[in-house]
Amino acid sequence: MQWLVEHAEGIYRLGVLLGGHIGLYLASKRVAAANRQAEAQIKQADASTRQAELGQRKLISDLFKDAVGQLADEKLEKRLFAIHTLRQIASGDPDDREAVVALLAAYVRNNTHKWGESEPPQDVQVIMHYLASSSRMEQ
Repeated sequence: MQWLVEHAEGIYRLGVLLGGHIGLYLASKRVAAANRQAEAQIKQADASTRQAELGQRKLISDLFKDAVGQLADEKLEKRLFAIHTLRQIASGDPDDREAVVALLAAYVRNNTHKWGESEPPQDVQVIMHYLASSSRMEQ
């Protein structure tokens, strides 16, 4: 018992030191777990972003496909709507813009026989105006 009393302060300091080390160890484990959780959340956010981008690309692809089909429609309103849709698609991505310009230029080239020497129909005029303004924007 005497020994315990004589060494009480040393035992106390040893206990505090040991407790401090255990606390630091547990804190480091907690930080590591929080880091792993944060990394998992970042990966999940990246996956969600990629999924959203894929969804957007699919939507644009579907809109493009539908607009191409509407360009061949007999009704002027549908053709004008298709042109408007294609212009909206073109405003989002340079690659999409190139595809839209190529498509609309081909549409005009392939349909020149329909109006001959007379004034082009309204949809073709809209396309030609867009193509002209589009080429000015590039310069």
